[in-house]
Parts: sequence; structure tokens; C-alpha cells
Amino acid sequence: MTISYNLDVASVSSFTFLKLLLRWRGSIWKSVKSELLLWVIAYYIVFCIYRYALTPPQQREFEKIAYYCNQHLDYIPLTFMLAFFVNIIADRWRKIFNNMGWIENLALTLTAVLRTDAAHEEEARLMRRSIIRYMILSQILVYRDISMQVRRRFPDLSSIVNEGFMLEHEVEMYEDVKAPEVKKRVLLFSIFISNQYWLPVNWAVTLIARARSKDFIADAPSYSLMMKVVFLAVRSYFVICLVSRQFLIGDGAPKGPSVAEALLNPLGEDDDDFECNFLINRNTTVGRGLSLIST
Repeated sequence: MTISYNLDVASVSSFTFLKLLLRWRGSIWKSVKSELLLWVIAYYIVFCIYRYALTPPQQREFEKIAYYCNQHLDYIPLTFMLAFFVNIIADRWRKIFNNMGWIENLALTLTAVLRTDAAHEEEARLMRRSIIRYMILSQILVYRDISMQVRRRFPDLSSIVNEGFMLEHEVEMYEDVKAPEVKKRVLLFSIFISNQYWLPVNWAVTLIARARSKDFIADAPSYSLMMKVVFLAVRSYFVICLVSRQFLIGDGAPKGPSVAEALLNPLGEDDDDFECNFLINRNTTVGRGLSLIST
């Protein structure tokens, strides 16, 4: 479970960092407690052997070895390796987070696009709910094979049916589709997984096509206008290049430094500078007007 510290840092104080440092759940101490305890125990075992078990000549030999190890410890590029490793893991974590799959965009799009008159509103509403359910079902089927949390929650298809993400006849349809089995290794067990994650997505697409055929989707995106704009822009660009790319005889090209000098102080009194007085007057007028509005 993700641990949130937002409430702890809601207000800044002298003890905020110390409060976060002493937290146990989700802390660095909890993640390294076993390794840290093992290293401390091993350190003091070597400490006791060096101080109390070795003879003075043996202690001097131990000191030579310790000095040699300390001098050559930097030969192991630990900082570089840890930075490289953490960078790879953090980038992988970011990619996984960006591909978790949030349903808001799809739900808002369906709500805005898939609409109809009052006589068929109930059917359109059921279509929207079914499409969203199918997309979440596809997500569940994927997560069952990559997340132990989801696997424990949904160990089989019957548990998915009990949660309401799948219907009985959909289970039969799902099992009728024979997909190639892939051998996966989960913990110590080798299992065969049938990759049928796409099937609920296919059901959702079928529902969208049915809604389109019933004119429930009135304003489908059209790319004809964009194609015309791109067609005109590309050809206009190359027509203009017939003139602009010519090698000119005279040296009449505008100079770049003059443009930079004009932009050097945009708060001056030149013709192309910012109208600061206009901004002050506008803010005064708008501010006074809004302050007079009663709620």
C-alpha cells in the first residue's frame, strides 16, 4: 500500500524534516533494516576479534590489511554504479506509472460523445457503463499476470464475476476463444497463461460500432479538414521557397542584432515595448468591478 506524507508536510515547521525522518511506514529504515542490522553485527564481530582476540603482531598485520583496503576502496565505482542503477529503476518506475491506465479520459470522452435523445438514454447509459467495464476488465486480466496483489484478489474468473466486472455469458465467450498459451514463471511455479487481454477491448469496440450504427455518436472526429490544411501548408511552403531560397545579389537582409536590441528592455518607452500603464489601468478597472459584485 502506498504511504502518503502529504499531511505531514502540509505546514512548514522546524521539525517537519525530523518528523518525516522518524516515520517507520514507507521509510528508508524499514527497507534496509535487515541489511543494516546484519552489517552492524558483522562490524562489531570483526571489531571484537581485532581488539580482544588478536595478538599485537596480528593486530599490526590486520591494520596493514585495513589500510590497504581503505586506500583501494575507491577502485570500486560504487557511486557511479548506484547512480546508474537508480536512474534505470526510476525511469522504469516512471514508465510503469505513466502506463498504469487511468479511466478518467475514456469515461469523460464517452460521456461527452456517446449521447442520444431521452427515448434511448437508458440504452446509451448501459453502453457507456459496459464499455468502461470492459476496459477495466482488460486491465484486471493484465494485472492478474503481473501483480500479486491483483492475483490474490482475483485468483480465477469466478472471483471477477463476483466483483461484477464480468458476466456469466461473458465467461463462456472468454473461454471459447482459444489463445496461444505462454509459459510464465510466477515465484517458484511455472504456469501457462493464455493471453486474452484483448478480448474485452474487442467487446468494447463492438459496442462503440453498434452505438455508431444507431447514431448514438453524432459528432465523430473528422480528419478531412486537417488533411486539407496540411496539403495546403506543405505546398504553400515550397512555393514560397522558390523566392525565399534564392541567392541574393545585394546584401539587404535584415540584421539579427537589431531585433535583439529591441527586445533587450521590453519595459521601456519604445513603440514595441509593453504597455505597462494599460495593464495597471485594466487591473484597476477589473479589480474594482469584481469587488462590487455581490455573491
